[in-house]
Amino acid sequence: MAATVVATLIILAGAFWIVRGRVSDDHLPDRVAVQLFDTLSNSEDARSLARRIPNEVVNELGDSQIETVLAGNGAPGSASPLPGLVVTGLVRDDASNLIVDVRIEDGRSHAALWSLEFKRNRGEASGLPMEVAARVADVVNIAIFARNANPPLTDNSALSALLQTNDMIRESQSDWAQMIERAQGVVARHPEFAFGHDVLAVAYATASERIDIPDRAEAMKEAARHEAKLTLKLDPADAGAYVVLSWMEPSYRGREAWLLRGMKYGRHPKGPVGALYSYESWLLSDVGRLREALSSQLVAHANDEWGAPKTAQLARAYANIGNLPAARAWIQKGVQLWPNHSGIRRYQRHIAGFYEQPSEALATFNSMDAQAPSGKDENQIWRSFVKAKAAHSEQLTAETTLQIREAADQEKISRENEILMLAALGETRQALEAANSTLNKRRFESWVLFAPVTRNLRQNPGFVDLAARMGLIEYWRETGKRPDFCTSPPTRSECTPQLLAAIKSN
Repeated sequence: MAATVVATLIILAGAFWIVRGRVSDDHLPDRVAVQLFDTLSNSEDARSLARRIPNEVVNELGDSQIETVLAGNGAPGSASPLPGLVVTGLVRDDASNLIVDVRIEDGRSHAALWSLEFKRNRGEASGLPMEVAARVADVVNIAIFARNANPPLTDNSALSALLQTNDMIRESQSDWAQMIERAQGVVARHPEFAFGHDVLAVAYATASERIDIPDRAEAMKEAARHEAKLTLKLDPADAGAYVVLSWMEPSYRGREAWLLRGMKYGRHPKGPVGALYSYESWLLSDVGRLREALSSQLVAHANDEWGAPKTAQLARAYANIGNLPAARAWIQKGVQLWPNHSGIRRYQRHIAGFYEQPSEALATFNSMDAQAPSGKDENQIWRSFVKAKAAHSEQLTAETTLQIREAADQEKISRENEILMLAALGETRQALEAANSTLNKRRFESWVLFAPVTRNLRQNPGFVDLAARMGLIEYWRETGKRPDFCTSPPTRSECTPQLLAAIKSN
């Protein structure tokens, strides 16, 4: 009897391992199959893109350590293991544009998880393969992370909502209400999924920055803090939660403390890890430590090379330290990969308007108008600014100054750009007035006070009072970390005796 029992157990164990092996061999959840793209047009341009894009996607995913195969037409055959994700695409064209429709599906059910249309003018379509590949790689990384989380997000509907929310987070001008709604749906269905709480925290934090009613903005901040702290209870290695908690802190040192903690404990996903270093770079820029800011931004980009904001901010970091060739190279790369991303367009205007020759700047604004007419109002303000800066006319400067201030009041340009433009036109008093006026309502990005074009602000006695109001002097005094313009020999003359006295006083 004992021998019979042992034999039965052996047979059962063998059957278990055979079945387990079959399941494992039949499905490879971390593998991505990229199908050949179809065409709806007979043009050579469309056919060329249909050939190039799948190969570019395979290369990009392979570089990020994701197992990827270039499959044949149709679904993978029954003899091959089913991949976790399948990328499909369709290329078409019209009179002036080439359009690529891309779709990511679940490997077993072929349910759609994510889709997007990419569109470019025929003359600029050569960059489409890299744009598609970068975006697909970003989405696939989040999808694989979610499916491998502990516990995993296996619900395709929730995963699709998560991917849509991630897209909206990447695009800084997205509708925050939709972002919150989608993220709440993920959390409601899967409250145990830590990263769902992370993206909901980001959605609340985004809303808090865009709501003008103080009570509602504060409620959104509290909701963001709650979700971020809940995220860390579920997963202390979730990098995004540390970013949100830093974002919600009012003081520079408070923000820095959360970021340092995040860099110590945050491990995933790749995008939020990049965001940790990017926000550290932003903080260092905000307190005038521009060289260190560049180092952090390089780390951020290395961790998240598919994030358009990381590329744009790297261009800005180079511009802030006066390395214009590098700034131009990085913003050009951003334009090639993400031509319509709001962050890329923001710093494309910034670098062109403040650092390029007038003719080149105006040509850039014309090109931007042709590409996305929705930004024409803002570009018109930039044109007026560039022309006034080049003319050296008191009358034109006065007229343009009034136009800039009205545009900022009407939210056609940001308050940060208002300060920068006024300073660049030599209107130091009005630039300081704009900064103080903004500070009465909200904090602003103080890196603008340390840019090359705001040198006149730093030398004005009013800068000390502004820096004190913002908490900058307290930060410099307590940390012993002075801004670059007070420590670097080429710019040390900008550090006035009044400022040094304020930093040294108790």
